[in-house]
Amino acid sequence: MKAVVAGATGLIGGYLITELENDSAFNAVVALTRKPKQNSAKTTWKVVDFDLESKLESATEGADVVFCCLGTTMKKAGSKEAFYKVDFQYVVDLAKAAKKNGIRQFSVISAMGADAKSKVFYNQVKGEMEAAIRELGFNELIIFHPSLLLGPREESRFGERVGIVLGKIFSPLLFGSLKKYHPIHVSHIAEAMSAEAKTEADRIRVLEYDAILEMSK
Repeated sequence: MKAVVAGATGLIGGYLITELENDSAFNAVVALTRKPKQNSAKTTWKVVDFDLESKLESATEGADVVFCCLGTTMKKAGSKEAFYKVDFQYVVDLAKAAKKNGIRQFSVISAMGADAKSKVFYNQVKGEMEAAIRELGFNELIIFHPSLLLGPREESRFGERVGIVLGKIFSPLLFGSLKKYHPIHVSHIAEAMSAEAKTEADRIRVLEYDAILEMSK
């Protein structure tokens, strides 16, 4: 199976590349990046301009599955417009390219609370992105809704550190309908993404905390 990974240098994407390289079900991995990187035996790092849809079509050609781990923060983006460009436009353009190439499965990282009608800008953008991709009509669309992400980061995020500490404190209280708000390590998400790619069923599936953990086993 051939996989394409967008956002491969990010926290989830990095774990996913490792997961795919160690999985014999995948014989080729194409990692889309903005800067050149050293190829490995299985992974080819392909420099792509995400502003050009034609380049995305070329980059996803011949793949069986496309994994989209693209995403930024308001702090890193610097403005709502720049954030929207990465978390909505780039993601949707990638999905359109994959659909044009007849790719079976599109797997995307969204967020808990994604809602196009939300008054919270972050959640609104994620919700709009999901709605746009749903309309493309993939045979298999897998949407991941993680809560706070656990894992080593190159940059420090004060808000997330506070959230993680509070999450650990209140985790015993997060059960039933609240269980989906548990912080989750990115390794579980990467494992679940890889596992989902090896299933074949015509459906749209949204995975939250419990389902992600189940698929990562």
